[in-house]
Amino acid sequence: MPPTENERLLSEHQPNAVRARLVGPVKASTLPDAVLGGIDGCVTTFAVVSGAFGAGFSPQVALVLGFANLIADGFSMAVSNYEAGQGASCRCH
Repeated sequence: MPPTENERLLSEHQPNAVRARLVGPVKASTLPDAVLGGIDGCVTTFAVVSGAFGAGFSPQVALVLGFANLIADGFSMAVSNYEAGQGASCRCH
């Protein structure tokens, strides 16, 4: 008979099980990072482009600002995620 969901959760949260997960390798998951990055990129780029239009800039200037924001935001998030991953995999205590 397979364990129920409550029994499985209880066994996964016992001190020995938690200790074993903390000592094990860090599992990388790119899907949550991609979703968060996509949402953040859309929101900030929309804000930059709408701000440029609201300020009365020409459409060309608004597009250039939008693309510049996409590139800068993507680079910033990539470097931040890389650095966070390096810190998580280094167990220097």
